[in-house]
Amino acid sequence: NGLKYVTLAPTNKAARQIGNKAITIHKFLAKSFNNIKTLTNKIEHIDYFIVDEISMVKEIFYKVFSTIKTLKPSIQFIMAGDIRQIPPPCDRIEFDYKDALVFHELCSSNRIELTKCRRSDKDIFNLSLDVDHIDLSKIPQKVYSTSISYTNHTRREVNTRFMAEYSKKAKSCKEVKKLSWDKQSQDMKIYPGLPLIARMNALKLDIANNEMFKVESLTDDEVVLIGESNKKLTIHLEQIPRLFYPAYCITIHRCQGSSINTNGTILEWNLLDTRLKYTALTRFTKLEYLNIIRK
Repeated sequence: NGLKYVTLAPTNKAARQIGNKAITIHKFLAKSFNNIKTLTNKIEHIDYFIVDEISMVKEIFYKVFSTIKTLKPSIQFIMAGDIRQIPPPCDRIEFDYKDALVFHELCSSNRIELTKCRRSDKDIFNLSLDVDHIDLSKIPQKVYSTSISYTNHTRREVNTRFMAEYSKKAKSCKEVKKLSWDKQSQDMKIYPGLPLIARMNALKLDIANNEMFKVESLTDDEVVLIGESNKKLTIHLEQIPRLFYPAYCITIHRCQGSSINTNGTILEWNLLDTRLKYTALTRFTKLEYLNIIRK
């Protein structure tokens, strides 16, 4: 209809999944965060803001969105996401975003709650409605090589276990040492089939934080990776620990936005609060894939 819009997301990974020239909120606001004149000029010809993954949007951005709405009341906000997931890490304050006044103001008091889950089957959806009262005796308890943990300690242990197991079967394998300055890093065995998750943004290499890859092949010095959209990257072997963590197991905070379409396991269930349980559970697309370990 000739309307002009901007599509935003809180992370590079989410922006890439949306496509359609979506960008991060940080990038859109980079040069106008504390400059009203620049912000006013930037929004002059915009009719709609579409913001996805709102569960990960920090309070400070709601403040800027509110300023935008004040500067140009005709702008419409469409904000989408699952507010029951874990809140943004290191947010300045804690409050109930779902019923916050700023939501009502930005979205003109319109809220549509979807009742059909299109990520998961009906069984997973029904479990997600009351995650604190799941009958765990009916859920299998096997640890698979696709796992979600709460702590980094468990994440590293599970990754070490599966790297040791699968590297023995690999035709080629290289070892690299962990980063001395990153306490979450770990020694890695690199071989075809090893899953990796980006530990940082490296946009010059077309890598977004938390983006998933798998090792396709390797030589003495280089590793060929294939990504979620079948893109291929060639990375120097020594750069792997700086750019990636092994990803047989990833933390709940890193798994947001991902879907599990194979047998997998939620670890440390007894350590999780309601939102953490909900976020981990709703990564699974089918109940038959789900395994839960209490501790």
